[in-house]
Amino acid sequence: MDEAALPGGFTTADLLPGASLTFSVQVTPAALPLGADYRVAVDASSVTGALAGQVKVDQLKMETISCAHSAAVTLSAPPDGLGAPGSIVNYPYTVTNVGNAANSFTLSVQGPADWPGALYADDGAGGGVAGDAVRQSGETVPSASSGVLAPGVSYRFFLAQTIPAGSSDGTHADTRVSAAGTGASGLDQVTTSASTATISLAESVRNLTQGGAFAPSANALPGDTLEYRLAVTNSGSAPAASVGINSAVPANTTTLPGSLRVSTVASGEGSACAVALCGWVRLTGGSVVAHLGGGASEAAGGSLPPGTTLYVYFRAQVE
Repeated sequence: MDEAALPGGFTTADLLPGASLTFSVQVTPAALPLGADYRVAVDASSVTGALAGQVKVDQLKMETISCAHSAAVTLSAPPDGLGAPGSIVNYPYTVTNVGNAANSFTLSVQGPADWPGALYADDGAGGGVAGDAVRQSGETVPSASSGVLAPGVSYRFFLAQTIPAGSSDGTHADTRVSAAGTGASGLDQVTTSASTATISLAESVRNLTQGGAFAPSANALPGDTLEYRLAVTNSGSAPAASVGINSAVPANTTTLPGSLRVSTVASGEGSACAVALCGWVRLTGGSVVAHLGGGASEAAGGSLPPGTTLYVYFRAQVE
């Protein structure tokens, strides 16, 4: 039918069985509140024939219409990270325009002055793929704005967080990344921690002849046999590399052949740990030399995981 206004409804011509008529309903609200729901009831009734007076009322329609600009934005929240002192931890971010009109978002970063952070575009430079959330060495273009984003469109970038050299294990900083546009803004806070190995050495001794437990020192007489224990611990949160010790044999003692071993047992009992797993120890020029950890060799120490302690034992007779 013609798209002419028909206030109050209209009467169709006679419709044959199975015939239909299409028409549209235009709604003109008196007010325009954001996100309003408008419900328009449309009914059809028969005015002639056997169905005269019957009304069809199942044509209730509801439409939700956006009556004005609605600005909104989402900013992704990557998990907290850690790294070695002096390294850079890269966090991938995505800012998305979830409003119903184009918008541009200013990007900024705030954090402690001694933990510098910078934003870079995830543009795929240097052989990578744009927007892949994996920072390549060539992705060095600073990112201060998303540019104009249409509704539903995203922009991807990185926060490059530097961990100060010399940071001790467990020190951390909170950094805030924000995206601010017209009528909408987003904020995320990420925590970056320094992760490093912390090696300590504790020496103790026990008198096997007289009996007693390991202690920092032990009373002994000439001819007594002493057992020394050197405990090497990594109390940090990162593996320690090239772990080794070089400890002089105590004066006025003679090291007993075959008594040097590396173990994971603090009591001094049990057999030696496998060389491939724990390393090896030998007597060299009056000193106990041990290359410790997985993968240790005669040339260098190996790797000691966080929270791990290895024990070097040797026995000596008091002169």
